[in-house]
Amino acid sequence: MGVKPAKRRSRKTAPRAQRPGTGAESTSTELLWGRTARPRPGPKASLTTSGIATVAIAIADAEGLAAVSMKRIADSFGFTTMSLYRYVPGKTELVDLMFDTAMGPPPSLAGGVGGWRPKLERWTRALWSKVLRHPWALEVLTRLRVPGPNELAWMESGVAALAETRLSGPVMLDVLFVLVGQIRGAAQYAVNPPESGHRMTAEQWADGVNALLQLHGRDFPALRAAVATGALQQSGDPLDFGLHCVLSGLETLVTSAG
Repeated sequence: MGVKPAKRRSRKTAPRAQRPGTGAESTSTELLWGRTARPRPGPKASLTTSGIATVAIAIADAEGLAAVSMKRIADSFGFTTMSLYRYVPGKTELVDLMFDTAMGPPPSLAGGVGGWRPKLERWTRALWSKVLRHPWALEVLTRLRVPGPNELAWMESGVAALAETRLSGPVMLDVLFVLVGQIRGAAQYAVNPPESGHRMTAEQWADGVNALLQLHGRDFPALRAAVATGALQQSGDPLDFGLHCVLSGLETLVTSAG
């Protein structure tokens, strides 16, 4: 999930360094998919990657992603920073592991009534709840990375929800990217990560616009009229309107494909 790749490469033409498990991505692939069985020097392992991820997630939830460091995590276990590198190669790989762990498995959509639309809505709202619980995940969602088992399971679940449609494979993945983009867009204004205390809140922004319109409203008559009818009032669900529009547009696409 996350941002959509600018260009899809076929397996036959993709450079070897860009395939999962090779090149710069190999360490994240090994960490996320458990390919770390080769012997390593040093004393017998007494930590687990899941335990490390759990501590890192707790720090990020409370203080933001910038507060997570290899030294801080090592200190919390009473280990040296260098010893932690026996389990996690670096912070980039740690963040990949944190994200996959925090997302967890996708919701079960089997047996849902109503077809693909309610299933995709449940899928999107479940992912939205994860972002609300872990605001730092927004930063991870904006970059391409090696997907872990949980993230790939979310993609599997979303594509499976669309299996009953006649959409092509590329379009199915496009749908998931659009839904994730909707989550990111809504969360930008609804979620304040812990480290962003200096950021303007939605309420402060609305107050600022109201104040400006009181002074300069004559220059912006259409906006002033909309605000007078409650345009700046916060909705109960920041995701609701955009998700409804996306799913309604998708319904038109599915109908035309069928």
